Formats: sequence, structure tokens, C-alpha cells
Amino acid sequence: YYWEPAKLVVKEDDSSIQTMEDLKGKTIAAGAGQVSEEFILKYKEEHDPNDEITLFTVDSGASDAVLAGHANAYIASEPNFNYRKKHNSENSPFKTIGEPLYDEESAFLFPKDVDKDFLDEFNKALQSMLDDGFLSTATTEFFGVDTSKPLK
Repeated sequence: YYWEPAKLVVKEDDSSIQTMEDLKGKTIAAGAGQVSEEFILKYKEEHDPNDEITLFTVDSGASDAVLAGHANAYIASEPNFNYRKKHNSENSPFKTIGEPLYDEESAFLFPKDVDKDFLDEFNKALQSMLDDGFLSTATTEFFGVDTSKPLK
């Protein structure tokens, strides 16, 4: 029901990086085991045969690695980044750049033994909000990006 587009993030004053290609000779931070790390490794395999992009893997806090000077960029969920930027702008020295690199599909989790009638009603309500455009409007207003449909 929810797709999170992910974008490159750099410091506000960094104009040297506009695309993944611009990371050659630079370092990108990613959380260990996260989708962003998987994306970077695949990107490097397909587009960086000379291993010019350095991956700096962190347990958490890829943005902290950029702030500390260990990396030049990281990848973030665009809706989450936009929300944090909007509500904490004085503490956000970052900007997103370029088009989304990929998106992640998210869903609601329910226990295996969830009441079937409840689940049917939940799914109907969710489908109704998708069909009438409510989710599109709400996520665009709240996150600054429509997360009600995938990029592709």
C-alpha cells in the first residue's frame, strides 16, 4: 500500500554530487544489511568496475557518517527525509538530490491468526483510500511525495 522512494542525500553546501556516477572517487555511507547497502553493492557491481566508489558501512546513522566527514553521501527514504527536514529544519544540514534511485514497498503486518473479517474490512478500507485518491493526497501533503504508487 505504500512505496518509499529513496534518494541520494548530501550536505546542503555540496554541489559536487548530482548522481550516483558523481560518487566515483568519493564515499557513500549505508547501514549494514539495509536496502540502501544492497542497492549500492549492486550499483557498484554493474556500474563501477574500477571500484572507484567507496562504501562506508555503519551500524546506524549514515547521516552521522556524512556529518563526521567519513562519507560524502547516503541514501534516505524521501518521505522520511522530507518529514524530518520539514519538522526539524534547523538541525538538518542535508538535501536530497536527483531522481529517486529505487523504492521500497511497505505493508501492514498482522499476526497469522488475525480475524479474517477484520482483515477483509481493513483491506477494503485501504483499497477505498487508494481508489479515491485519499492516500495520494494525504502522503503528498504529509511527506511531500506521493507514496501511494510505485515509481515504475
